[in-house]
Amino acid sequence: PHLDHDCAVTTGQLAPPTTSITRAAGVIVLSWSIRNLQSRPRIAFPILGYLLLHSVESAPLNLDLVFEHRMYQPMTMLALLFALNVDSLPQKYVKLSYVGLLLIGLALSSTTYQRNETWSDPVRFLRDTAHKSPDKWRPQYNLGTELGRRGLLVEAKLALEQAVRLRPDDSESHNQLANVFMKANQVAAAEKHYRLAIKYNEKNAEALYNLALLLGGQSRYTEQREILAQFILHAPPYLDKQRKWALNYVRR
Repeated sequence: PHLDHDCAVTTGQLAPPTTSITRAAGVIVLSWSIRNLQSRPRIAFPILGYLLLHSVESAPLNLDLVFEHRMYQPMTMLALLFALNVDSLPQKYVKLSYVGLLLIGLALSSTTYQRNETWSDPVRFLRDTAHKSPDKWRPQYNLGTELGRRGLLVEAKLALEQAVRLRPDDSESHNQLANVFMKANQVAAAEKHYRLAIKYNEKNAEALYNLALLLGGQSRYTEQREILAQFILHAPPYLDKQRKWALNYVRR
């Protein structure tokens, strides 16, 4: 089981090669189901139901490529397919099918319990996700952010540096990496990444505020006031307290 999958993206009929195979298989299954909807409804209807519910996952909507929870409804159609047709099996296979279903249920119950153990601890869960998707930006960013909050700076730095390598122009990654450097008293590196965060998103209010605090700590007040003026313009409501402080500071 996995939350944040890292999948190969289709860029053409043969890129990856499985694209054409899966498309052809989908057309064949859909055509067969429509043609046999009246003659074999107990088979065709669940298959069509599965394809329809699965279209939410596979349609050209602005969704992540894979989210396992969106498979819950389509899977009910596969369960319905089994339930409707198990009695049509030869009698000697009926009991065998129930035994197989019981074994599958036990195996899934065991993996569910193990997965719940992973989900019980945020860091353990994020480490698992980042390990399974080492070349995807978001798992590395999430892991590094949580590790930084917990003061695990060495691991946080490694994860966030990986996030920056995967997405060099991501403002949030640079800001979080700078926060880790600040906690580690590596001020020069922190300033570099705060400035990169602002370069890639001049409206990143958190990076602006953090950079202003850094500059103030070094008595670079002229630069600090310039950064605070930008922060005041872009500060969102949740930073209202910091914005009021910046306004008073600039006025003084």
